[in-house]
Amino acid sequence: MKHFPDADLTAIKNEVQKLRNAISRAFPNARYGNNRDDFAFKRVKPTITPFKKAITENSKRLKDAQNWSSFVEYLEFAIDEVLSMPQFDAEKNNKARDGLLKHLNTQYEQMLKVKNLGLEKDEFEEIKETVTRANDRSGFFAGALAACEKRL
Repeated sequence: MKHFPDADLTAIKNEVQKLRNAISRAFPNARYGNNRDDFAFKRVKPTITPFKKAITENSKRLKDAQNWSSFVEYLEFAIDEVLSMPQFDAEKNNKARDGLLKHLNTQYEQMLKVKNLGLEKDEFEEIKETVTRANDRSGFFAGALAACEKRL
């Protein structure tokens, strides 16, 4: 099996961070009340869509490349970025965040089903730690956690 060097994720990470920062900048001034209501969501929504698109497209592209070390690094980064997204008062306004967390869970599950990942035991333990932490913070990673425990 031919081994390729790990992909440099700096550009991808910078793009995602730039899009997440755009979400933060889109919030209205909070001095007049709550900035997690429907009005705030309507101001922020146009910046959430490109962020969501970037997370999903990058994860699919890296998974298709089958460079598993880079894929794991990106998923860890993406989880932190998605968990740092704002949570709004109305659940309907949190669909993008919840959808991204479900997507990342599915990406982990699909990766862990691949037989020859070429990852070491300590890398699997690091994956388990990341997934456990994400599940504790969001509750969306039970499937990935179960798949990880099967691999260990």
